[in-house]
Amino acid sequence: MRRLRLGDGEPYAVDDAWYNATLVPDLLENDVYHSVYTLLEKHYGLGVTEAEQTVTAVTAGPDNAPLLDVEPDAALLHIVRYARSGAHNVEFCSSVYRTDRYRLTTRVAREVE
Repeated sequence: MRRLRLGDGEPYAVDDAWYNATLVPDLLENDVYHSVYTLLEKHYGLGVTEAEQTVTAVTAGPDNAPLLDVEPDAALLHIVRYARSGAHNVEFCSSVYRTDRYRLTTRVAREVE
């Protein structure tokens, strides 16, 4: 499923996501305009319980540049996510984000003995 993400009517990301068809065979027959995660939880009982994300830098390609309204070769954030619901793999998502319209914040903590 490919989705163009908007903020205040402006494009900020393109998501290319794949969902486990064995678990959600009729996913695209539902309203996926809003939160797919809410749909996974409420309709299929598959609330996302954990995800692993990797962030890298990439440049806009010919498929994404026009959608994001950026020049070809503009710097983008690339986030790859694997999401699970308990023991089930439910999503693989590869997203690109405009760097001027998206910010990623992480928190790093360490337990001291």
